[in-house]
Amino acid sequence: MIKSGILFPLLILIYLLSGIFVFSQEPPVITRSKDKVVIEGKVYYIHIVKKGETLFSISKAYNVPQKDIIIENPSAQAGLQIDQALKIPFVPESEQAILAEDGDYIIHRVEQGQTLFSLSRIYNVTIEEIVALNPGVEEVMKIGENIRIPKKTITPQREGFPEEDDEFLYHKVAKGETLFSLSKRYNVEIRDIRRANRKLIWGLKAGEFIRIPKTPDFKDDEDVLAEIVTDTIIVDKPVVDSLYFMDIIPDPLCTEFDYFSEGRPYHVVLFMPLFIERNFPSGDEEGDQQITQQRQPTPGLTTPELLPVTTPYLEFYEGALIAIDSLRKNGLSLNLFVYDSERNPAKISEILRDLEYRDIDLIVGPFFPEEVLVVSEFAKNRNIPIVTPVTARQEFVLNNPYLYQITPSVRTELEMASLFVANYPAHNIVIVRNDHPVEVENAQRMKDFLFSHFSMKNEFDQVVIKEIIYSDSLNIHLEQSLNRAVENIVILTSKEQAFIADLVNRLNILSTMFPLNVIGMHEWGRFTYVNIEFFHNLQLHYSTPFFVDYSNPEVRQFLKSFRNRYKAEPEEYGYLGFDIFYYFLSAMKAYGPDFKNCLPYLQVNLTQGDFLFRKTSQYGGFENHGLSIIRYNKDYTIMKLNGPMDLRRIARQQ
Repeated sequence: MIKSGILFPLLILIYLLSGIFVFSQEPPVITRSKDKVVIEGKVYYIHIVKKGETLFSISKAYNVPQKDIIIENPSAQAGLQIDQALKIPFVPESEQAILAEDGDYIIHRVEQGQTLFSLSRIYNVTIEEIVALNPGVEEVMKIGENIRIPKKTITPQREGFPEEDDEFLYHKVAKGETLFSLSKRYNVEIRDIRRANRKLIWGLKAGEFIRIPKTPDFKDDEDVLAEIVTDTIIVDKPVVDSLYFMDIIPDPLCTEFDYFSEGRPYHVVLFMPLFIERNFPSGDEEGDQQITQQRQPTPGLTTPELLPVTTPYLEFYEGALIAIDSLRKNGLSLNLFVYDSERNPAKISEILRDLEYRDIDLIVGPFFPEEVLVVSEFAKNRNIPIVTPVTARQEFVLNNPYLYQITPSVRTELEMASLFVANYPAHNIVIVRNDHPVEVENAQRMKDFLFSHFSMKNEFDQVVIKEIIYSDSLNIHLEQSLNRAVENIVILTSKEQAFIADLVNRLNILSTMFPLNVIGMHEWGRFTYVNIEFFHNLQLHYSTPFFVDYSNPEVRQFLKSFRNRYKAEPEEYGYLGFDIFYYFLSAMKAYGPDFKNCLPYLQVNLTQGDFLFRKTSQYGGFENHGLSIIRYNKDYTIMKLNGPMDLRRIARQQ
């Protein structure tokens, strides 16, 4: 078990093969809050002042003039206090990122998650125009880089509208207006405004036009405005949890939706590579039914074996059916359309042509990146939520605001692991890698995360981090990096089985001389060339969203249902299929097809953990951050140390 130790004064020491480097303490890095509140119709960030922060540094971090901060927080003029809560006026990112204007150009500082496509949308210019002014930016665009943008309108425009038609009034949004106030003004339900403006994924923006559905009780009386009380969130004690709370203002739609008033079933599309034609080459039209009946062979009757590649996706489908049946018993009406993608983008494109004009509320799948590329674009253009079960490539989720990525990226996995390690500043921390470019990048990410988390702690100011490059000829440095007097945390970010097998064997020998704990990756649980006993000896820890606790009542109930229905034991994909369908169908039943703003309030019991979605960027989708820390104990048990709520607590403490 990792034990906390005595806190020391701050010194980040990176131990490389070439020598030792000492970094002096830098001024505190200000982390911009992503939590917003609405007070008297105006949107603010809530920033909690930390040690060393000044009014000047805060104003720079948020790109808001100091005088504007003082106007909203008069006491700030007399000086800032640690833990003081400041109201920071919200300014759209497109305005914050403008550093200066230079003749016919705007100087823009690139922020995290921004792409050439998103910048072209923000500034209403083409990608080609940006590239022409910034040669080389099409190959790489770095965070913090200043680029030139042609001067045009800098206010994002969704679309231009006429003044009025038979169905809609076109309203120009005024500063401070909200969906709640507009619904009261025009006597229209909030959900009806949302349905008429499906592209309102970033909220209302002053100066833009939106559609207001006309109703028999339509009102257009300016005097009504005087009676409107805008929606206000009362914050007694600001909650600072910017890593995990989506930066979305709570919406009354989350409490007002009534599923039983919808009057129609939801339409859900599921893409899976079942390879039905290869499993049943006879061309039997009932092949898709036979493939789902393979789990229930008749005693004494020999049935053909399914292709091994089909089995996990069949399990996913079986888990999904259990979730659907459970929700149907509670009144959910659903039409499920299952398509065999055959892991063939051309096949998927053919299917999508047939779905072009169908009403679809949710897409689940596909499973492989080349398939996701095709379906994601289809879903994005039609404002359809899409859930990707296993693909973890960030380019998809960063560019589709309707995409929900279940499997976290490597970056997120390392971030969660670093949050855990940051609780043990007095331990000897050693990062071990090989010289592969991917491993170099992952090791650097881990160092950056650790430095950030440790530097934000106020109760200590010294930590030691070592990094070594491991190889057969240089493994002596591994032993030299360890400390007999304190706990050693060895961090390995590789997913290469041969490399890990060799290194774990070496660490297992060293564990007889040094107190060792290893931080690894969740894929290690599938390794076949590594002795699992070594994982227990080294007390392996890793962060993952997928862990089945067989003492969990939900797990026991799912196992009972799966065994009774399919006469088999579920594996990883069976649990995943159940969790995804139960979670998202529950969200649709509770909040309707436009459920994204309400997910922070959804409370459901899943089999492998909790989904916790974090928006990746202003124009991006949502990535699952519901990870837990798993530990292999020396008594050969495996346990979950904490869940997402505990990791949120850790984040708040930094």
